[in-house]
Amino acid sequence: MSCTWRLIDENVKMFGLPESNLGIIPGYGGTQRMARLIGKSKSLELMILGKACKAADALEIGLVDRICAAGTVLDEAKAMAAAIAKRAPHATRLILDAVNRGTEVDMEAGLDIECADFCEVIKTADATEGINAFLGKREAQFKGE
Repeated sequence: MSCTWRLIDENVKMFGLPESNLGIIPGYGGTQRMARLIGKSKSLELMILGKACKAADALEIGLVDRICAAGTVLDEAKAMAAAIAKRAPHATRLILDAVNRGTEVDMEAGLDIECADFCEVIKTADATEGINAFLGKREAQFKGE
């Protein structure tokens, strides 16, 4: 649950935090991450009752982002990584920063984080390249500068 995106094989039978079945609670941030992903009520139901979800149910409630055909999770993850590698690295890093930090504070503070990140990224050579590529109707060639 701590990944940016969560992909799951269609053949996964159960997905959840069943620790209460053992008389313990989920650790390693499980209680906090699940509640933030799917909401307090549904996460409490799954954790307190020790319930687990099938792949389709996990997708429906937001525990996972994508169901992959059997045996293709790694290939799909690699394809996503390859697509991300073509993006401007500073923009990717700052989008992650703005979303991750911004969603932990109120809207005004989140907008301040976004503004600061935008002011940082707009100064990069990749931003210039991306805008020029858009205006020139060509694919941008980002270099991480």
